Amino acid sequence: AVFPALLLLPLWVWLTDRTLLPRRAVLARSCLVLVAGLLPVLAWSARNDRALSAPVLFSTNGGETFHGANNALVVADAAYRGYWVSTRRLPGVQEAAPPLTDEVARDRWQWERGLRFLRDHPSDIPRLLLWKAARFWSPLLRSGGAQGLASLLGYGLLLPFIFLGVFC
Repeated sequence: AVFPALLLLPLWVWLTDRTLLPRRAVLARSCLVLVAGLLPVLAWSARNDRALSAPVLFSTNGGETFHGANNALVVADAAYRGYWVSTRRLPGVQEAAPPLTDEVARDRWQWERGLRFLRDHPSDIPRLLLWKAARFWSPLLRSGGAQGLASLLGYGLLLPFIFLGVFC
């Protein structure tokens, strides 16, 4: 999620500075923001390539998150709709998955399992998307207790402003 947002920063600089500064200055600032944002990503990627002997841009837990959010348990159990479950709870995963010591192979395997579930159950995709959108946009569907209250007070209070920004 960081990398796509990073690509919007030069656009934001251009939109906010284009009426205040000459075109060259806006372009220079946009490039500076992009380079400054890419440096940590490239450094981390180089570290991953050296440590894991594979090109990994950010992390090796994307597959587990994707598979954990796209599986039969999430579809069947209302308590998990819009959420994800640890793939250790899914039948057969622990036995069939590559060993934890091979992070890259395990990540790719998890991605494939999640994609296979979506290919095998295309009619579930609209519901999965709807549940995830509802969970993301609702401050009430996040966590309970103090964390839920903090989310409601922080994120919930921003919803009217998000609405105004999107629709006005």
